[in-house]
Amino acid sequence: MKGTTFQRNKTWTVVIEGDRDPQTNKRMRHWKSGFRTKREAEAWKLDALNKIQRNEFSAPSKMTLAEYLTEWLDVSEMKYKPGTFSVMRRHLTNHVIAYIGSTKLQTLRTAQINALYKKLATNGNRTESKGLSIGTIKGVHSYLRKALSDAEKWDYIAKNPATNADVPKDYGIKSSGHEIWTRDELKKFLEASQAATDKYYPLWLFLATTGVRRGEALGLEWQDLNMETGMCTIRQTLSCVDHKPVFQTPKTKSSLRTIAIPKSTLLELRKHRKEQTVNRLSLGEAWDNSHDLVFTHEDGALLHPERVLKEFHRRSERYGVRRVRLHSLRHGWATFAGQAGISPNVMKDHLGHSSITITMDIYSHVLASQDQEAAEEVARAIFSGA
Repeated sequence: MKGTTFQRNKTWTVVIEGDRDPQTNKRMRHWKSGFRTKREAEAWKLDALNKIQRNEFSAPSKMTLAEYLTEWLDVSEMKYKPGTFSVMRRHLTNHVIAYIGSTKLQTLRTAQINALYKKLATNGNRTESKGLSIGTIKGVHSYLRKALSDAEKWDYIAKNPATNADVPKDYGIKSSGHEIWTRDELKKFLEASQAATDKYYPLWLFLATTGVRRGEALGLEWQDLNMETGMCTIRQTLSCVDHKPVFQTPKTKSSLRTIAIPKSTLLELRKHRKEQTVNRLSLGEAWDNSHDLVFTHEDGALLHPERVLKEFHRRSERYGVRRVRLHSLRHGWATFAGQAGISPNVMKDHLGHSSITITMDIYSHVLASQDQEAAEEVARAIFSGA
């Protein structure tokens, strides 16, 4: 293994000569040109030879980041659930390839990735002329880091430039975080929905009083509910893949779980089932028998997850409550549970988190409030007993 440095026109070029290819018997050569001075060329040659000795050398390539990510997505598709892969592909295509896809893979640096994240945070949403949420950018970072980690394993690059990238916290854009309704707002919404005989009322009530995910509720079948004991088994979800509803297994093993349903919600579900039975009998063959879902349209057809989200926002406006994410009903349940003194371990199992760390991180504001109350309580006990 040796390297040669020479001048061509006004720049310098390095040629690294490797061993012979066992199949073609041709000596493998790696070219790197464009150095402004001989010193730069010699420095690169020395570094390359050292990396070859340590088996860390990546041969020069003209492959762009867009070309690599396209190849990586094609190879990686079978490793992920369709819903996860759909989000991954959309994020990498819309938020990475669209901005820095023409960059040569081997010239991509951490500073460029940091600049990308800042751009996404300030004007990354092309349809609304504003920045993406911090959560979305963190998702982009997670997928890009994974893709470039594989590029390092495949010897396309010597080092993953996303490893030490600055994951954004706030570039002047206020993150929505886990904004939730107050108890009064939630009560107002549910009471208005019930009074309006809203067909979605049983679903809103179920989400608010159980804290399950949207897809978990929409994928629930009557066989998953024990109407006598009030226990509910979460075993499938109804998600969207490229805007099409798809039944899937829950996101993690911990999401496969059995939880208790409040008696008031169970009573409402009994009423809902009777109404559904009446509709089924009256429609006859027009009833959709594809599934035996708990929450459906009047003809038994499944509820499209994206349609449910739109209807939730429409009804929030109609019932006079501020707009929050539908997922905020889940965060609301956990917040109210924490304020009621429910153990984080119980919350973890009920919510289907894979780790207590996730529960603690997401709902740390509740736990911090409880810690402050505990500190004050202990202080009162100390001084009152003095």
